[in-house]
Amino acid sequence: MRERGWGQLIAGALTVVSAIFIARKFQVKSKGKTSLGSSRSNESAASTSGDRVTPRVLLSENSNSDAVTGRVNAGFELFEQAAVGITFIDLLFAAVLARVLEIGNTAYAAGVSHLILSVTVIVTSWIGYRNSSNRARERLKFFNIAFFQFVIEICFLYIYWLLANTYEGRDSLLSPVVTSATPETAIMAVFFGFNCLWDQLALWRRRSKKYPACTLSEDLPRRRLPTMVGFLLYTAGFALVSMLDFNSLISVIVVDSILAVVAVTHRFLQGIPWVMKTRRELEDQKYYRSRMS
Repeated sequence: MRERGWGQLIAGALTVVSAIFIARKFQVKSKGKTSLGSSRSNESAASTSGDRVTPRVLLSENSNSDAVTGRVNAGFELFEQAAVGITFIDLLFAAVLARVLEIGNTAYAAGVSHLILSVTVIVTSWIGYRNSSNRARERLKFFNIAFFQFVIEICFLYIYWLLANTYEGRDSLLSPVVTSATPETAIMAVFFGFNCLWDQLALWRRRSKKYPACTLSEDLPRRRLPTMVGFLLYTAGFALVSMLDFNSLISVIVVDSILAVVAVTHRFLQGIPWVMKTRRELEDQKYYRSRMS
């Protein structure tokens, strides 16, 4: 009961922090609109109170104010379109991480390495998700590409939860609880398969004319390579672990460590300069090389 109480306390704290983050975002919006409104009221008051403002200067000030207002409103509209999906996913990340912390004290020896793998995957995935240029920023509508990407992101969170709850411990979903590296290896292979599907949807969104803000020239084609390689490695690892049946404590810790290292390496490779070149930059390099030859 004490462990559950600590887990619930941590979950509540993470939820409060996320709610404060969302509230601050919307507070920025209200402050921006208030400041723009006050500046316009000051301009109108100055014009009606007889202050000496030439028509040309007044026109310039109004034009600049209208331009700033347009840019700010466009930014707020973009934030409102993307905020629901982003903040909702962030809350689910916090909920899954809180679940890992809640069941941490009920894990057996092999379950500890399993939960460390879960935390590693959750943290690296959150970093990759926040830094991804393929994250859908359009308004979510039923059965558009952004909607299906959002559905896969929800599946990601369920996979994280499943990865944590198949640990070796008292509250595990496995019955009976056995020491084995097969569940986490299979889950990681499925997870990377969903990542490949998510990347393909992002590529389709860039190729579609329905999303003009998401251009194909800004695509990062090399960034999909580490995910494909990771999927192949995890699939081969699942086949190997299933055949050899790693069920000792040392073998489980070794397999979990390898799975965690592959997950971290995957996110690291996605951020190196060679991978972060856009399709436009790669085409320019190819053009210059052809000119030089």
